Amino acid sequence: MVLFSCKIFLILSACFVWAQEAIAWKNIDIVVCPNGCDFTSLQDAIALAPPGATILVKAGTYTEDLIILKSVNLLGEGADRVVLRPALGPTVNIWPVEKVEVRIAGFKIMGQEQSGVEITGNAHVVLKDVEITGSQTAGIYINGPASAVLEDSKVYHNYVGVSAAGSAHVEIRDSAVYKNEFNGIEVADSAQVEISAAQIFLNKTSGITATDSTQVLLKKSFVYGHGAHGVEVIDSARVIGEDNRIYSNLFAGLRAEDTAHVVLRGNGFFSNATVGILAGGSAELKLSQCWISDNSGGLIRVSEEAAVMGVDNWVKHNTMDFINFDPPSNFLREGP
Repeated sequence: MVLFSCKIFLILSACFVWAQEAIAWKNIDIVVCPNGCDFTSLQDAIALAPPGATILVKAGTYTEDLIILKSVNLLGEGADRVVLRPALGPTVNIWPVEKVEVRIAGFKIMGQEQSGVEITGNAHVVLKDVEITGSQTAGIYINGPASAVLEDSKVYHNYVGVSAAGSAHVEIRDSAVYKNEFNGIEVADSAQVEISAAQIFLNKTSGITATDSTQVLLKKSFVYGHGAHGVEVIDSARVIGEDNRIYSNLFAGLRAEDTAHVVLRGNGFFSNATVGILAGGSAELKLSQCWISDNSGGLIRVSEEAAVMGVDNWVKHNTMDFINFDPPSNFLREGP
């Protein structure tokens, strides 16, 4: 399990090296505004801009479906001042054949029947200081080999907040994903997602769902108030959780099923209405220095052939501590 932990961390870290540099806006090449600027249509500006150009978009509401096939920087004057609304399809559709890098900042992006932002092909996309809302599918949909970073942003009131599929590589940091009609974040196929310093809350089903052979690194985040589970890991998905707080979910704080692999270090599971951790199938879980308290249905519930291991965990004030689980002698220590 230790080797697995190192492997997933190194894979995810390598995938996001390109995204660690801060967005550095170049000189403004084109200005878009409702009247009196270079363009009144953002799509026209993108079509005529040279690759790598920076386009400043001034305050206003722009109703059009953007198709981006080249490297470009889109700089809005702020999500409270610049609104993109869809005409027919996804509001922002990025699907290049050749490798491109796209940076988008300072917009409120409204979805409708399709995604607010759809990223496919060979695109590397950074979304910073954006709000994405109103989609009846996913607020943001990324299908590999595309890569994306969501930073300092809000994704809310969509059907699904963020959906990563195919071989996508996605990083979500310092962002809020909340009040979506189904799951907050969905990770499917062989996608890899790193979530850090995020607030994931009040989504109607689960906060994070990892399926298939996906890999997720979740760290220093808050996951709470969901209608089902805080984090759900099924099929052969693999998740590492470090220093998170997962609480006040209607069912389990964490559910792991099938052949899922989960490593948890320094996480808190508390005030979940059914159970702190639910393990079933042939899932494997390893916990260290986690604290689990005040869950109505107990600390850990194990069924079928699931295996739970760990050391130095704290337990306090659960209605029932363990169900179908006999912890080893070093699994627990006295709570703080």
